[in-house]
Amino acid sequence: MWHMRRGRICGVLNDFDLSSFRDSTSPSSKQRTGTRPFMAREFHTNPEAPPAHLYRHDLESLFYVLFVLVIANNLLKTPKYNDRVPGEKCYLELSVFSHYSKWLEHDDLTLNTEKRHLVTEVTTFPAPADDAFEVLADRVSELHIALGAGFSAQSEHHQRIREALTSAKPRRLFRANAVAQLQVRLPAVTEVELPAFDNSTLDGKWTYAVVFDTFGDDGFEVMYPVACPDT
Repeated sequence: MWHMRRGRICGVLNDFDLSSFRDSTSPSSKQRTGTRPFMAREFHTNPEAPPAHLYRHDLESLFYVLFVLVIANNLLKTPKYNDRVPGEKCYLELSVFSHYSKWLEHDDLTLNTEKRHLVTEVTTFPAPADDAFEVLADRVSELHIALGAGFSAQSEHHQRIREALTSAKPRRLFRANAVAQLQVRLPAVTEVELPAFDNSTLDGKWTYAVVFDTFGDDGFEVMYPVACPDT
């Protein structure tokens, strides 16, 4: 399907095989999809039981794609021809000096650690491997700040929940045993009002609007070169 926008034809690709109901709290597919280096961090924590796929996960994947592009790649002045696809040119080459180029080789455990460190602990955005990506790197740096703010808000929310549960007074519940007509004591439970948090947008800090506004509506366009598969 497609629609016209500002005189341009915009295509829309639908993949309902991996769609989910709006109120679903569990994954709609038993298969985990995605390229590991660019997957949202939460999918690395427990690969066998991934969380429900949210729109913000796709936005996070976009951030990692752009991040690796500007931080771990060199833009070739003279493009190479791709041996695997005759006639196709390659404009990118992975930088052997970039720490993040190793993401293409890491497992889930390592990537989870690397991405958590990047978005929650790295305060100075790394320099791009190639000066040609300097302008794009500035925009990606803004995304880095926004995503970090979202995960920080999520961490603070979890801490508030722990504090609320710790300070709540336990209440004993009793129920009648239908067989012996005895009073059976159940485990202690708590009644506590938990703080509100919009997990689907990291409390509004990581949304489509945030990403779109970062790049602006001023005609800023990015050329997406073709990288050689063997790099």
